Amino acid sequence: MKKTILPKIKETITAVLPISILLTVIKLIFLQEMPWDLFVIFLVGMFLLMIGMFLFSLGTDTAMVPIGQMLSKDVTKSQKIILTIFICFIIGLVISIAEPNLHIFADQIPKVKSNLLVLTVGIGIGIFLIIGLLRTVFKIKIKYILAVSYFLIILIMILDQQSNFISIAFDAAGATTGPISVPFIMSFGAGLAAVKGGKTSESDSFGLLGICAIGPVLSVLILGLFSNSGDYLIRLDEYVSIEMSQIPGLFLRELPKTMLNVALALSPILILFTLYKLIYRNISHRQVKKLIVGMLYTYIGITIFSTGANIGFIPMGQYFGKHLAALKYNWILIPIGFVIGVLIIAAEPAVHVLKKQVEEITGGAISEKVLFFSLAVGIGLAISLSIIRALYHVNILFFLIPGYVLAVSLSFVVPEVFTALAFDSGTVASGVMAATFIVPLTMGVYLYDGPGSMINSFGAIAFVTMMPIITIQIMGLIYKIKSHKKKAQKAHKDDNMIVELES
Repeated sequence: MKKTILPKIKETITAVLPISILLTVIKLIFLQEMPWDLFVIFLVGMFLLMIGMFLFSLGTDTAMVPIGQMLSKDVTKSQKIILTIFICFIIGLVISIAEPNLHIFADQIPKVKSNLLVLTVGIGIGIFLIIGLLRTVFKIKIKYILAVSYFLIILIMILDQQSNFISIAFDAAGATTGPISVPFIMSFGAGLAAVKGGKTSESDSFGLLGICAIGPVLSVLILGLFSNSGDYLIRLDEYVSIEMSQIPGLFLRELPKTMLNVALALSPILILFTLYKLIYRNISHRQVKKLIVGMLYTYIGITIFSTGANIGFIPMGQYFGKHLAALKYNWILIPIGFVIGVLIIAAEPAVHVLKKQVEEITGGAISEKVLFFSLAVGIGLAISLSIIRALYHVNILFFLIPGYVLAVSLSFVVPEVFTALAFDSGTVASGVMAATFIVPLTMGVYLYDGPGSMINSFGAIAFVTMMPIITIQIMGLIYKIKSHKKKAQKAHKDDNMIVELES
């Protein structure tokens, strides 16, 4: 147990400490007028983040990943394809409805019924989970699925440019893939690939999460074709100073609400697991006990993490965005945003799940460090682009259409495993930290000079999802070029040896 806990403690500290130091330095240099009680709330939230991430990591390894793998293996073994498709759709629907981030996101769009949006996203996830299953079963190249899907997405965006749903659709996809759904879907995909085996099992282990993320984008865009939400103006809430003695009460008031939300979110997974045990009956009591303990770790970890993020990061992000944008030299927000993006991704819990799975499945061929570097650069660029858009009020289509055209084009020239991994990584990156700090940050930048369009203030998660897809595929392209050079050098060396032997 000690061998398991100590590395996770180290991992948690190294993930959260850098962003804490950076935000402290920015506060001391640029925002000296920031109320100290707001900063103390942020520090308490950061401490809760560390505890939550540690427990979440334990729970993921013990429960979420094993449950996803068991379900995928037994579902795939079924010879009844219609039943398998139906089960996959139900799993996709349930897992998306179980994601608390999605409900929080849906509640922020008052002119669209939150239940309708959640159901629309759930249907999209369910349909594309089926597509992901069929891709593994019939060995369909992921690049063809991506090309057709994003062609439809871009076509709808061009035809419906005035829709208020474009930014919402991409952000909804990011909100759906949070700390509950990511480990489950990733392990489900790895389980499917392991059962089917074959030469493409390595690349088939990745990509399911990226395919599933297409579902919400497409389904919400289609919803937008038949809806008229209208735009509306918002104004950022000013921070109300409180006494230091009231800070514990602030977190304690948030805790019960978060506990209920996480409990409701995890309950569908527990129901799925219970039904699975009743049907297959191939799990020992010892395994059940271990899984229950893991689910408890997951529940406590997500509750503590979400409480710290919601209370400590949302007001901090809004304050940073609004007041840094008000500086005469507000262009400095662009490089600051890049550094924040590079560091904040280390605090995203689902990223650590992805890194470990990549290292295990590829046998170290794609190292954690190389993957994380590409991911961090992508997120840094994403935040910088979000801030540029917010500062200068640029239409989001000028970024999304060229970005996804480039992303899909790269999929036809890089090794498939890198494409699948890239689309998974973009989805993983748009998790809790993006929702609780990056979105408020860019919203604060956009609205620093007063009320503004709420619809236009969405879209930060869209950048966070898109940019890692590009940077990781570029990493794959470099890898491919280097591999070809090594093969050419080896072939040339072998030819020289043959010539020498003949002479």
